[in-house]
Formats: sequence, structure tokens, C-alpha cells
Amino acid sequence: MVAVVGMGAVGGIPMNIKINRRKLGKRFAERRNYLGITQQELADTIGSAVNTISKIESQGEGFSIETFFAICGALKTTPNFFSVGLRWI
Repeated sequence: MVAVVGMGAVGGIPMNIKINRRKLGKRFAERRNYLGITQQELADTIGSAVNTISKIESQGEGFSIETFFAICGALKTTPNFFSVGLRWI
């Protein structure tokens, strides 16, 4: 699943980026496993259901920007850490 985020340009930087949600979900899982956090612990930390975390990690299931930032915080990193897999259109 791929999502397009943003429109136009800011300071000459294109704001249309394609996000490969499956790759992003995989990077979430890699980081979570590296930290030794279970899906249940991550779900509890961000106030989500464990099956939602599972779907995000395995299928790139759609999630909000708020969930994205919550996951970044729970995994003790910044959104930039997950920027691999993003590309300019």
C-alpha cells in the first residue's frame, strides 16, 4: 500500500512524497524488536489494540499521522529514522 502525503512545495522542496506503508511497517517491527518491546507493550503504550500494531507491521495497514508520531515516541526515535522508503514523486 502506498500513500501520497502533502501537496505543493515549501522552500523549493517537493511536498508530494510517496510512502510505502509496508516498508514503513517493517521498519517499525525491526525497531520494536531491537528494543525488545512486544507488540502488546507497544499497543499499550500508544493506546491502541495489539491487532492494529500487527496489521501496521505486517500489512502496512493505514494509520493516522498521530499514530505514526505515537509509534515514533514509543520506539524512542524520530520520524526521520523511518524516512528510508520515502521517495519524492
